[in-house]
Amino acid sequence: MRFSFITCTYNRSELLKKNIESVKKNNFKNFEHFIVDDGSTDNTVNIVKKYKHIKFIRLNKNYGQPGAMFYSKVLTKVTGDYIILLDSDDYLLPKVRDKIISVIS
Repeated sequence: MRFSFITCTYNRSELLKKNIESVKKNNFKNFEHFIVDDGSTDNTVNIVKKYKHIKFIRLNKNYGQPGAMFYSKVLTKVTGDYIILLDSDDYLLPKVRDKIISVIS
């Protein structure tokens, strides 16, 4: 079972690290995490560069979240059996992986 996480962000670099770390700390065995940068003008690129596992898509201008999902074509790139959308100010609680797996199994 493979999980695809998608996070759209716009000028929320100060929150993005907590988002990314929460996914990593849940120790999903088979996952991918896409960050769609919706034209940010802050430190987003530098935050994302610190994480080698992130699949980064950068848009040249701000479209808003629905536009970012559409223009990035991220849904054509995911390979997971399950897609989890996390806003850039969202994060996963510790040990939520077990709960997710128990619900879908």
